[in-house]
Amino acid sequence: MKVNKEDVLKIAQLAKLSFGENEVDTFTEQFQRMLTYVETLNKVDTTGVPPTAHVVPAADEGAFRLDASTTSLAHEDAVAMAPDQCGGHFGVPKIID
Repeated sequence: MKVNKEDVLKIAQLAKLSFGENEVDTFTEQFQRMLTYVETLNKVDTTGVPPTAHVVPAADEGAFRLDASTTSLAHEDAVAMAPDQCGGHFGVPKIID
């Protein structure tokens, strides 16, 4: 897959990023190198290699603590400390157009 400046600018727009023209050239080149690397990895014969979900075996073996319910701050107290609130909920700025 060939990446061009328009692709990088579209991704930047979707991610709400902005940068200068010289950065567009740099990011286009870097993104192209990443995709070329992934294409190389896709060519590797993985026949007989079992799929994995985690690179760290402990994650699959349940090495993490179990979730446990604990007493925490009351909802009303937490909302009372919020800089903006609306109807008993935290008010946050709109991030999706």
